[in-house]
Amino acid sequence: MKPGHYYNQAEKAFKILDAFHSKMFELGGEESDHWCDELNHNQRILDQALTWGKEEELFVDAAKFDEKIKFLDNTNFEYLEQIKILKDKINFNKKIQNRLKEEKKEYLKENNMDYKTIEKRLANQYPDLINSWQLLTISYY
Repeated sequence: MKPGHYYNQAEKAFKILDAFHSKMFELGGEESDHWCDELNHNQRILDQALTWGKEEELFVDAAKFDEKIKFLDNTNFEYLEQIKILKDKINFNKKIQNRLKEEKKEYLKENNMDYKTIEKRLANQYPDLINSWQLLTISYY
């Protein structure tokens, strides 16, 4: 937003701040228990800034926050795009990884290194050799 936007907001806020400040004076001013230096200071500063106009430093500084926020919005958008790209790369790599795991299983099976499944596979392939193989494994233990 532009400094003028914050100037307009300050005008509206000043009406409320000034009403509190006026009430403080009505209740006895500096001599009363209702006096507040902070409220008096804030009213004076905002009144002075409004007198100096829209290009006063107070309003320009407020507008700079919007520039910083916009920059971070753009940066966050870029990061989200990078995250999307990285997620796609991760999914692609996972597919390759799963395919390689399956290829590895087949490779181990083809070369009889599948110790977790070899017994069942050989038993199905050579059913008449089951008893002799079981005898061999018993003699090793």
